[in-house]
Amino acid sequence: MSGIYGVYRYNGAPVDPHWLARMKEAMAYYGPDGGACQIDGPIGMGHLLLQINPEDAFDRQPVRGERGLVVSTARLDNRDALLESFHLSAAEAGERSDAYLVSLAFNRWGEEVCTHLEGDWTLAAWDTRERRLFLARDAVGTGALYYFEGLDFFAFASSLKALLAIPGIAVESDRLRLAEVLAAWQHDAELTAYKDMRRLVWAHALSVASDGGMRMRRFWSAEGREPLRYRRDEEYVEAFLEHYTRAVQNCLRSQKPVAAELSGGRDSGSVVAMAAPLLARQGRDLTAFTSVPFYPPDGASELYRGNEWDLAHATATRAGANVQHVSIDAREYRVIQGIEHLLDIHDGPLHGAINHYWLQAMWEAASRSGYGTLLYGTMGNATVSWSGNGSALLALLEATQTWLCDCSSTQSRIHGWS
Repeated sequence: MSGIYGVYRYNGAPVDPHWLARMKEAMAYYGPDGGACQIDGPIGMGHLLLQINPEDAFDRQPVRGERGLVVSTARLDNRDALLESFHLSAAEAGERSDAYLVSLAFNRWGEEVCTHLEGDWTLAAWDTRERRLFLARDAVGTGALYYFEGLDFFAFASSLKALLAIPGIAVESDRLRLAEVLAAWQHDAELTAYKDMRRLVWAHALSVASDGGMRMRRFWSAEGREPLRYRRDEEYVEAFLEHYTRAVQNCLRSQKPVAAELSGGRDSGSVVAMAAPLLARQGRDLTAFTSVPFYPPDGASELYRGNEWDLAHATATRAGANVQHVSIDAREYRVIQGIEHLLDIHDGPLHGAINHYWLQAMWEAASRSGYGTLLYGTMGNATVSWSGNGSALLALLEATQTWLCDCSSTQSRIHGWS
């Protein structure tokens, strides 16, 4: 995704352009397609652009709205609903980026904007009238957003590199966070590898007032919701497929080729099974990457499969003739190399370091081939594959094929979700 950054001098002093320039340079890799920044007295904001969807060609940020400056990274799932809400015609819609819709949403709803945005997004908005900076991050937290509170200023960015580039900031490691990663304990989600630099947790919003006071709130939670009740088991299947298909469909707007990570499990496997027929309707292919061990035997115990190629290939074959299945053996990569690669991107250690090298191989293979979207099965262990013995995958694939090809009424519903 694209990147955002900015500084708020809540003591009223104007933002130093040199600070923004250093932040932009430190995270320049976020913006291969350009970027810009603006300063409005004590607030300065910048944006770095990565074009993925067709409308991104018209993305110009920061956006100066009725309330003030807004910058965001956004791939909106409810784009059509917002276009209708703002009374934008079909001709206008083709030239309005998702980020522009975010700015319109902030103009209308202010700090209640979070409940009106669906998809992958982060945003920073300056309310000129209230003299308040507002930060927020989507419910799932696909995009990162970090912040730092100085003596008389507040800074934010999509990358820790930008915060580390601000002159005069003392860099000290956070040993608690490092210990948590080493112990595979990820409880304190707001901690980073550096003291005083915090991560805005998903589904949270943060307001920074003119006196430097901060107010954090959670705007969404899956807890405490009433479970759905249907009379027949088939209704659960249909409702699940409806929501799941819509979620996958919303990720296929890319004007560039689409790829996917594919294991032998139900999480990424079901994503590929959903995406392939949807892309086939558009005359498009789907490339699925599967990591396979370079050194056989792979050393896995009898309870696990170290080489998932056979299971993954069965899924790819079943999903559709438009799926191109590609194996990644990562023979040119090393474990330490993969760890260093992720450290360079995130400026801190991550969970599951032993897997970083083959993930790097997969990502770089997709990048070299010009793919604009890489689908994966994040959170699959907590949803589609959280329990069971694996027998549900075949049933899911069969139900998917039947449901997607069922009738014209189903087709009309699918096309209405883009």
